[in-house]
Amino acid sequence: MKIIIAPDSFKGSLTSTEAAHAIACGLRDADPYATLVEIPLADGGEGSVEAVAERLDAQIVTIDTVNPLMKKMTAKYAIAETAEGKTAIIETAAASGLNTVSRDERDIMASSTFGTGLIIADAFSRGCRNFIVGLGGSATNDAGLGILAALGYRLLDRNGKTLTPSGASLSELARIVASRDDDALRDCRFTLMCDVDNPLYGKSGAAFTFAAQKGASPQQIEQLDLGLRNWSRCVTRD
Repeated sequence: MKIIIAPDSFKGSLTSTEAAHAIACGLRDADPYATLVEIPLADGGEGSVEAVAERLDAQIVTIDTVNPLMKKMTAKYAIAETAEGKTAIIETAAASGLNTVSRDERDIMASSTFGTGLIIADAFSRGCRNFIVGLGGSATNDAGLGILAALGYRLLDRNGKTLTPSGASLSELARIVASRDDDALRDCRFTLMCDVDNPLYGKSGAAFTFAAQKGASPQQIEQLDLGLRNWSRCVTRD
């Protein structure tokens, strides 16, 4: 008998690779003669880098970064040689994930994707101009403000003061000022991995659909949604 084992990750407990190995161990106990093929899958969340890197024979890179609350940590991403050149495979969950902060620490308004931005910046410094970024499993709702800040963009309020990149800052944002590396960054290609098709804001948008599972109150969800509307206006203009 040939059995294909193709699980996604088990959020907060096992990556898809670990789940595949565990299932394979159980099946081998049941039938030592079965042919087992492990094909870990990923939805953009935890384990996405591992699953994709294994197929592309990519190099795993470990760097110092920060978690959603700006506490120091290490995270991994992968670099693969592809037809498009050096390609970085990154998961937002690695540095900005729910699994990087305890349940008691979760703060959707203060959380930032800055750590994911540091990973992108590191890959950029190593010559990557093609990026595959998994979006699942994050503890954040900052619309990527942290990523922009880590890449050198300035986020200003109505008084010209630099904002701390976070969900709370979305409503205060008035202007986005280009990074010194803006021309080089414009040559980069970003492919985003996710398994949903939600609009940015509104009752089916990011805040109303996902913020509650990240610890947001109903009032915070309303505020985040207004912030995402403001963010959309600023991005369109700047």
